Amino acid sequence: MKKISFFIVLFINSFDLTAQDLYLNIFNKINNNTVKHKQELLKQLDIFLKEKNDTSKAYNFFTSESKQKWGGELVYDLYQIEYIDGIRFFEPTVLGVIDFVPEKKYLLKIAYTSNDDSIHNSIRAIYNLVANYDSIQNNFTFEKYTDLYIKNWYTTKIGNIVYYKQSSENFSKKNAERLNHFNDSIAHFFGVSSKKITYFSCTNPIELMNLQGFDFVYNMFLARNGGYARRGGQNLENIIYAANNSEYYPHELVHLYLNDYDNLSNLASEGIATLLGGSSEKPLTYHLKILSAFLKKNNDYDLKTLLTSNIKIDNDVSTLYAIGGLLAKLVYEQRGRKGLVDFLKIPLDQLEIQLPMLLGVPTTQFHQYLILKIHEY
Repeated sequence: MKKISFFIVLFINSFDLTAQDLYLNIFNKINNNTVKHKQELLKQLDIFLKEKNDTSKAYNFFTSESKQKWGGELVYDLYQIEYIDGIRFFEPTVLGVIDFVPEKKYLLKIAYTSNDDSIHNSIRAIYNLVANYDSIQNNFTFEKYTDLYIKNWYTTKIGNIVYYKQSSENFSKKNAERLNHFNDSIAHFFGVSSKKITYFSCTNPIELMNLQGFDFVYNMFLARNGGYARRGGQNLENIIYAANNSEYYPHELVHLYLNDYDNLSNLASEGIATLLGGSSEKPLTYHLKILSAFLKKNNDYDLKTLLTSNIKIDNDVSTLYAIGGLLAKLVYEQRGRKGLVDFLKIPLDQLEIQLPMLLGVPTTQFHQYLILKIHEY
């Protein structure tokens, strides 16, 4: 994980929260906007942030509508956000609070920051959360910021896929229809019904992270495009977050079907998704040609590294996706769809033993076999 250091505005405990861990930005001292029920809201926020890593408790802080709609997505991005390698490193700071619907709906802006040393600070994330005030119960419940962010977005349904995009002007119905057809074909491939999908079509990772509630998070600057597939609640069971400015993202759609299997290795999951759906809008053959050229110049990788590491070759190609895709192709050619399911079930620490057995190659010859297959491209 990259460690990014920035200067952030000075923060101190400028609000009296007895026995609380929250800090408030210093500008709260000079904020002339009196927000009613602010003290109660901050106390509720503090309790939530302490409980959020316990999913059995975290959902109780959200509205029933949010729980039904988003499910695990409500706390996914905040889960253990304080930690690096098991060590609590970042602490929450409230940057601001405003009731954008007076005394009913509130916007909270929270930064997770650290003191690296006497001079420097790091920021893990700046996150937005919406709170609703119940005047009868005199309490607050939260909801996901995404609903506010996409309130005025264009939305349409193509087959089994509901699309959201900031503007209809750049929406490609042709690509949306292609993905809906691909959805049906992948469902047929796995022998299941077509999944109902919600697809958020974003221009780039920055817009995608903004939609998720982040003003800043480090991985919004790791690539020019990307995305991921997740499970939501009952109303949004299958979600694709796309940051490639396109309504066609077959790689992540495949992941929605692979998510039906438990304990997947990254090699199998990303490999099968690359075999069936490509990656970075390029087919598996493209990735293998780049991988082959790379390994001809860097030929000292052992088998364990090739099977378990994710070495970035360029912005589009990595060893994990290319090698995983090649192995998925070889398995499928020999054993069909059942072989791919068997590949998915191999534990990470058993790849070097069980993959040769699956492909009928002696364990002692598997490294050489894999290299020869890569260099066929």
